[in-house]
Amino acid sequence: MFIVNTIDRFIDCGNVIDSAMESDMRDNQQYLIGERIDGAFGFIRSYVGSIIGAATGLFIPWVYKSKGFDGQDYSVLDVYVNYNEKLPLSQQIKNPNCVLFSLMDTLLTVSVIGAAIDVLPWFAYDITETGQKSMIRVVRIRTLIEDYSLKTSDDSTYIEGCEAIINARKFYGLEKQEKPDKAVLKRAKAMPSRTKEEKDSRHLAIKAARQQAEDVRQFNENIEIAEFVMHELTRFENEFGQKQLQLCSLIVSAGPQHFFEYSDEAIKLAVELPLTNIREERTWRKQEIRNARALIKSKTIASRWYPEGIVEFDPQAYEDAYNMPDETRQEAKLRRIAMRKANKEKNLYATVASPYLAAVRTLELAKGYADLEGIISDYDEIIRKRDERHDKERMEFERIAQEREIDKQRKNSQRKMGRG
Repeated sequence: MFIVNTIDRFIDCGNVIDSAMESDMRDNQQYLIGERIDGAFGFIRSYVGSIIGAATGLFIPWVYKSKGFDGQDYSVLDVYVNYNEKLPLSQQIKNPNCVLFSLMDTLLTVSVIGAAIDVLPWFAYDITETGQKSMIRVVRIRTLIEDYSLKTSDDSTYIEGCEAIINARKFYGLEKQEKPDKAVLKRAKAMPSRTKEEKDSRHLAIKAARQQAEDVRQFNENIEIAEFVMHELTRFENEFGQKQLQLCSLIVSAGPQHFFEYSDEAIKLAVELPLTNIREERTWRKQEIRNARALIKSKTIASRWYPEGIVEFDPQAYEDAYNMPDETRQEAKLRRIAMRKANKEKNLYATVASPYLAAVRTLELAKGYADLEGIISDYDEIIRKRDERHDKERMEFERIAQEREIDKQRKNSQRKMGRG
């Protein structure tokens, strides 16, 4: 029962593990391509999952039929003919048309293969906890730069981004510390614990040994994260980064209306991007080649749907369509038509302008990395204002709590006086 319960609990936590993996995949996707497209994951989960479910639903009946069971004649599943409960199995007449055992063998094989396919992504999952933390730090810095350029940064986002930069600079270039010898913890656990003083000494020694190991682990982890973050902050200083900026500058130089005019030159520059051993740069190279080739598609779409010039999609159009009344059937119909039209316009603009927007995003990121000192210059002031705000909130909370306590005591006193 213990083994069965353990397996059952492991299966129950599968959804938690899958959700955590999916969250890390979204973070990794945002880190690699620069934008978070949660809708793609929802599409895959909804539609691709439905297709797989439908295929599975058709596959199992095919297995039944191929093994001789058509779903109607259940006699082929009987092991014995005219089974008699009073006779031993040795005297029963076996059914020569029985397909039960071969069918069960096939179904078990299919189940094992399906279970193996289901857990294969777990073995291919290569994002470590430190790697995930590193990606989050980079995403925070990019968010800081994007919000700073748009003048929409809030204090929490600004502080998180600045601290990621400051910590990376603090730990970058330091040497990792050697892990403490496990014998220290073993000796602490082996200390005598007969009296209270000995127990306290043993507890403090174990706590100190574990704390030392944890401090070393965190220190080494911060060094790894710092190396990852600093590589991101200096990504445009190497040969690959310089050529990537050259490509993006070429696309943006034609402006939002004619950025596709340099498609041939852009494709040539994208293909000439260095093929390095760094995984991220290989991914960015593929992305730049894909964006450069997408310029041809953008030109075709622009000539067909934007003959008078590309018009940027206004999100307010979608909001207006969503807020339309739908109390009557006619109003609901008009609302659906308006929402479909707005959604089509949004998708059309996203398709035609995608290469240009990606190039602009890369150039703005490079500009932000070049001006990190100016971006984080307000960090101390923001921290001071935040601390002052927190102090005021704490004082207000304490004042309210004190007033409530005084009011409670007053009511208790009045209640006692009333009884007297």
